[in-house]
Amino acid sequence: MPYRNVGKTPCFPVWGESLTATIAVPGDGGDTVASRVPAATTRKTPTLRCALSSFPLTALVAALIASPSLAQEPTPTPIPPVAVPSPATPAPATPVAPQASAEIEVPRGRIRVFVRDAISKAFLNDAAVFFDDPTLQDLRSIPYYVGDTSRQGADNRPLGGAGYVVSDPLVTHQWIVVVLKEGYQTGRAIIEVQKDRTVQVTVFLRFQERIEPFTLLSTRDTTNNTRRTLQFVRSIPVAAGNRQQINNVLATAPGFVRNSLNQVHPRGQRFGVATYLDGFLLPSLPTGQLQGFLPQDVIAQYDIRTGGLSAEYGGDGSVAVDLTTRRPGAAPILEGMLTTGDYNTNEIYVTVGQRFPLRGRGASASAAREQSDINQAQAPVTVVGGASPAPGSQPILTPSFGYLLHVSQRSTNVVTEAPQERQALNNSGRNSSVFGKFDYTLGPLTQIIGLIDINGSQSNIANRNREGGIGFTGRIETSPGIFPPQTLTNTPSQSDERQDQYQKENNSLAMVQIRRVIRPRDIASNPDSSITLTVGGMDNETRLENENRNTDPRDLTNPDSPLFRRNSSLEYNPDVRREYSQFQSQVDLVFSRRNHVIKGGALVNTYTLGERYRLEPGSQVALNALFARSPLLVPTGIVVNPQGLRDDFGNLIVNYAPGRPATANFGQIRREGTYTGLYLQDNWAFNPVLTINGGVRVDTFQLARVGGNARLGLPGNGGSDATEFSPRLNLALQLPRRGFLGFLGGNATRRAVLRVGYNRLFQRPPLGQGTYFGNSAIRPQTGDSYEAGLEKQLGENQVVKATLYSIQFQNYLDVEGLIPGTQFATGALTLVNYPRAISNGFELSYNYNPTFRNNNRVTLFASYTNGSVKLQQRGNSRDSLGRIVTKERPDFDQLHTLNFGFTYRLPANYTVGISSYIGSGLYGSRRPGSDDREGIAEVNLRLSSSPRFFSQSFGLDISVENLLDQQNQYNSYNAYEANRVQSGRRLLTSVYTRF
Repeated sequence: MPYRNVGKTPCFPVWGESLTATIAVPGDGGDTVASRVPAATTRKTPTLRCALSSFPLTALVAALIASPSLAQEPTPTPIPPVAVPSPATPAPATPVAPQASAEIEVPRGRIRVFVRDAISKAFLNDAAVFFDDPTLQDLRSIPYYVGDTSRQGADNRPLGGAGYVVSDPLVTHQWIVVVLKEGYQTGRAIIEVQKDRTVQVTVFLRFQERIEPFTLLSTRDTTNNTRRTLQFVRSIPVAAGNRQQINNVLATAPGFVRNSLNQVHPRGQRFGVATYLDGFLLPSLPTGQLQGFLPQDVIAQYDIRTGGLSAEYGGDGSVAVDLTTRRPGAAPILEGMLTTGDYNTNEIYVTVGQRFPLRGRGASASAAREQSDINQAQAPVTVVGGASPAPGSQPILTPSFGYLLHVSQRSTNVVTEAPQERQALNNSGRNSSVFGKFDYTLGPLTQIIGLIDINGSQSNIANRNREGGIGFTGRIETSPGIFPPQTLTNTPSQSDERQDQYQKENNSLAMVQIRRVIRPRDIASNPDSSITLTVGGMDNETRLENENRNTDPRDLTNPDSPLFRRNSSLEYNPDVRREYSQFQSQVDLVFSRRNHVIKGGALVNTYTLGERYRLEPGSQVALNALFARSPLLVPTGIVVNPQGLRDDFGNLIVNYAPGRPATANFGQIRREGTYTGLYLQDNWAFNPVLTINGGVRVDTFQLARVGGNARLGLPGNGGSDATEFSPRLNLALQLPRRGFLGFLGGNATRRAVLRVGYNRLFQRPPLGQGTYFGNSAIRPQTGDSYEAGLEKQLGENQVVKATLYSIQFQNYLDVEGLIPGTQFATGALTLVNYPRAISNGFELSYNYNPTFRNNNRVTLFASYTNGSVKLQQRGNSRDSLGRIVTKERPDFDQLHTLNFGFTYRLPANYTVGISSYIGSGLYGSRRPGSDDREGIAEVNLRLSSSPRFFSQSFGLDISVENLLDQQNQYNSYNAYEANRVQSGRRLLTSVYTRF
């Protein structure tokens, strides 16, 4: 029990001989854990001894004793007998404790320390115990490890065993015992050493709720995980100037390829990212989106799981991203930022939030004080240095209501990476976002969360504006034909034609989640047994609209019209609309008991979608290409040239029939279907160094109804019905400290963990397929993934990781533009299955303090990736469009790619940050007809001040995108995204506030 000062002199407890200290400490959830001395055991009554040392020292020791985090001592636990080693075996060197002068006999004693879990009361071997002498200036001492039997006393008996450790002889005065263990808060105690006695103490360690996997590796997690935090994103300029995108944050993990449309592709796949928001698998997003969907400033933590996926992750390929949204605390949140910069880029956001206790009318103040007292009691005590837990890290025990609101808007004249010198022409866009989170905590067992996210954007996608114009799909058609020759000099550019084509996107997401704890955790390393029910829905609408008013495709029927031409950079006047509606329900059950954590769950997603296409050709070659794709897409009355002439693209030259209208047809299609996922898994901690994760997942994809335009003869594709059984097996093994692998293995902050796994993967087809003239229905993509990775702890706060993987795909999914090479390919798409593909890769990454622990000044990450994906051609393999597979590889390779980020905190909380992405990896970087790559050389810079820079309330942030102004050209004549290059250098200045 804690002792208080008497009068003005600080006093401390003094124990009699063979005394066991008893100190009350709070257990998990605020309960008190205390040791009791049996009545049958003879003990001397503790008395108060006033300190004779200096006041700072006595104040320090008094604060330690009064702390509720101090250790306590129960009834001495019998020590199991240990065989006496052979006298011929030399005893290992014994750590030397602080010694007094050898000329004077100084009374000494020992301390026996038991270390237990505060909840399960289980002994915690491998905990490090320090005996610090408060009479010395330097409190540092060597560690003793609980359970180590190698040290022996003068009688050849071990000074350690199961659950305990015994100190060397210590001078008879008060000593500070400090205990450290992975995943637990630090335990401390003040013990009075008695002459020729062994004083016993038991230190109960309380589980640390927020485990930092980068600080101490654990075998309990078998996935290949990279963690990022909001503080990381705000410091390292991985997405400078666009806080409405999370994809650039994902790209900091190895294995992601970025493209010029703000999208990412994992490990050789176009799709394949399953996104979980607070545990809820987000419904499938449609293809072709340009703008961001979730803002960065509402995401507190990213867990990017690129391999070793357990059965709970599925539905969307081989990568799972767990996004944890911010949870406000009792202190109000008020944040804002205003950004302006080059290319007329402007952005503003505001975030507010707070949590209120709920204790009935008029009881808010008392409830708030009670919660404050609980949090203060749970906070760890600081002895020398150290820090308190982050706000909101402790569990909320009292009923409360919290909210978080975020509103943002961004506009710029460079939405995508434009292919000409005048990048800002016909390349503008804006995006608005509203995010709200509301949670109601009924108590320690029940929580209800409501979430809504609304996003709307408009992007100008007609960006071919070179001087003199440019032809269809970026090329000039020069073949002999029935039309006069045409060159760049007489081909109007899109800006000359006042061409404006916009892609408009509206997205909304809403969900409600109820979580109920069935049984609190039985041991510290387990989660609570719980059941979680989540229901939600998503609506998406994408429109391509042409706002050009001076072009009428019917003018092509008049040879005297100035718009009658063979070539045009105009390509098409599109009118494309896609609407999707999805509803999803999900239930997850967790049952944990000692060495087993069993999870099971199910989700059902129902969806409906409608698509409509009308494409008005802007030139002769555009008309030829449209007819070649499907005669059903062109106006009625088309006549094939009787001479059989073809243009440079290999398409037959066709003409409008004289005197016939040239109104383009509408292609319409409707789909309805369901996706169902069931899973069951067991995370079995076989022993302290080995965890086995095994499970199975069953995925079912049904396309129940496909409708076309019967009047125009558009039949659609027919339905799909596929069910896949996906086994999962993953292992995590801590390598030994001795033996053949001893140079890799280690203890504490030097350990190494080997992770291996086999996983059957499933990728549901994304919405927006646009495949109504394919030969077969689109089927889900499946794959067999094999992975082996080694993580090594290099110190207290740094980890290096190496991974080898191979994924063998069936029904590999890819997307092509409806008309290859055209600019509006983001809205008019053709989804295609290839029979087989294989993706192989090697990833190497290094992380130093990536989650800003211990207030280190430096944060650093670096990764090297070398991966490739190749289509496997076997005989006359055909894709879902009926074509013989001649394409060798989809363009998602990551050949020798280096990703790097660094930030340094200067005095007064100023920071400087740098990030770079060097090598291949940009979609479309491969030159046509060659495997050569044009590498990226992107470097970003950020300088940021403290939020107390202006009037003690505001801060300044200066960011530079593409510092080296690298503008190499990519995607030339690509089948999906046409011409793209990197955007030029952009300087952005921001003023922000955080209260």
